[in-house]
Amino acid sequence: MTAAEAKAAFEDLVSRCGLRYTERTRRYVGIYEGVCFDVALFQQCIQLNAIAPAAVINSQILEDFSGFTHVKNSGVPTTWIRGVRGETGNHPNQVEMELTPQRLERLTEKQFFDLPTNLIQDFRAFGAEPTIPHCGVCGTAVPNTLMMIDNHYVPACENCLARVRDEAAVGELQDTAPVQWTYAVPALLVGASLYTLLWGGMQQIAIPAKLLLVGPFFAAIMFSVAVVSFAGGTSFLLRMLTAAATVAAVLAGNIWGTRTLVEKQFQELVSWEEATRIYFELRLFQHQQEGYFLIGGLAGAWLGSRMAKEATRVRVD
Repeated sequence: MTAAEAKAAFEDLVSRCGLRYTERTRRYVGIYEGVCFDVALFQQCIQLNAIAPAAVINSQILEDFSGFTHVKNSGVPTTWIRGVRGETGNHPNQVEMELTPQRLERLTEKQFFDLPTNLIQDFRAFGAEPTIPHCGVCGTAVPNTLMMIDNHYVPACENCLARVRDEAAVGELQDTAPVQWTYAVPALLVGASLYTLLWGGMQQIAIPAKLLLVGPFFAAIMFSVAVVSFAGGTSFLLRMLTAAATVAAVLAGNIWGTRTLVEKQFQELVSWEEATRIYFELRLFQHQQEGYFLIGGLAGAWLGSRMAKEATRVRVD
């Protein structure tokens, strides 16, 4: 096929299989005769992914898919088929093909036209079902399309697709997992204590001033992310409590640093009450870096909460 013929054949495949266009990934996805398809045309190269949920094709990966006899008998080399690796190994039910311009030149229009059907027949030889029984969202209706949720394929019915589209008008959903306060509160208390020890401890030794200035910022980021991780979710209240705990930890560390500084200067013990008074009445307003420490802590808490909130966003296409 020429480039023009390949483009026309690609458009015919998309129409015949009832695939829909996804804006974010710029791909066409859908379900055709019980197999999920994800195809794209980029720079005269056609990418084709096929997933049959019930099939098991692991044995074929090491055999160059020689058992895909329908594809082989059509004249399409099965060495063009590849398994797809996931986080824990090869997916047992998914294959991909990359049809470069050179490969497309070797194909006839009929070979390309028959490719989806031949893949479906070969998947069925390895356990694929004619239909996907349940929608991956509601669990009841028969799915007739495919959604991409955080880059994972999810078979869906039209009603669920429409509902999710309405909820994710900007292509994202917010994970509404509730905050587990039985874990969040201890995480706040322990985290704030460790933050205070870390920040106050840094002021007990000779550390360059520039490093001290960035200390509260990075410590606050780690603190915020850790709290959300233990809490299992995030909320406005949790973010406000984390910011308040960050300020308290920075202030406590600064008071500790003030106490140590005064004791070194006057060579006598200073009570915590006196150190607190000196800090708030003198150092906080007379030494510019004290304000920078607080600003750094708040900026880190804000960025950490943004990072944590971003981690709970579910991207939908």
